[in-house]
Amino acid sequence: MNILFTNAGRRTYIIDYALKLKDIKIFVTETDKYSPVGMYDRVRKLSTIKVGDSPKKYLRQILNIVKREKIKKIIPLSNFDLVILAKNKKLFFKNGCNVVVSDLNIVKKCINKKLMYEYCIKNKINIPESYFSKNAKLKKNQIFIKKKIEGSGGEGMEILKKKNDISKINFKNFFIQKKVNGEEYGADIFSMKKNNFRICIKKKILMRSGETDRSVVVIDEKIFNFCKKIKKYFPSHGNLDCDIIKDKNGRLYLIDLNPRFGGGYPATHEAGFKFLYFLLKKEFRIPKIPIKKIVSKGINILSKKVK
Repeated sequence: MNILFTNAGRRTYIIDYALKLKDIKIFVTETDKYSPVGMYDRVRKLSTIKVGDSPKKYLRQILNIVKREKIKKIIPLSNFDLVILAKNKKLFFKNGCNVVVSDLNIVKKCINKKLMYEYCIKNKINIPESYFSKNAKLKKNQIFIKKKIEGSGGEGMEILKKKNDISKINFKNFFIQKKVNGEEYGADIFSMKKNNFRICIKKKILMRSGETDRSVVVIDEKIFNFCKKIKKYFPSHGNLDCDIIKDKNGRLYLIDLNPRFGGGYPATHEAGFKFLYFLLKKEFRIPKIPIKKIVSKGINILSKKVK
């Protein structure tokens, strides 16, 4: 089967896992000829324009690749093309290709943090106070974080400690979110059908360039139930990468959502929840509990059951 990973960037771990499977021919698209995925001999690298330069032309390029290379499945690895792929799932399906991406309305609510915030407030999913206008009435001594409304990997993030820093923000592209102190967790919520899902929770140990570099798989019933609520209102197709903070009082806050494989996926995969293999091999089944303790690529995994 021919598989296409779009905008692979530095997520070489996904390629490493895919290369372990037999009867899989891997294609990747990139906009940068010096991308890390270019070092693989067994991977066919193809160039495209950036989605933002011309979505229509980008779509034509990907569709031409699908037809020419007989691609059967597309797995996007960044936020850049999620919207254009979600909009055109039926078009790709007509050409014999399945795009592993959530429905358009879910994709938009995940990658646009204003839509995500409003949707979470409406459905009582706990999320830090966020403001999208310089006219916001802020309390004294609060610390805020400047974030991009549409961004990932910590792009443009900055901690603001002075109120006058807020007046300089371009609220067309950025917003501010109250800083919550506590333990950081990542969760992968994988779902292909309504009642067929798995949740892997990881306590973050080390972050690097906005991605999880080291984490420990943990059991936490409260976080598990919080993730089930997220899944209810953000029903994804494939993987949903979640960032969560637990404050000193044990209260949980949803920080970020990405409807795709994220930087914390290696810990999930090494724990036995090989979601990628489930997508690529029909006969692969995801267990209900992780395998025993593993130390791999700096990822420590506890030998505990996961519901």
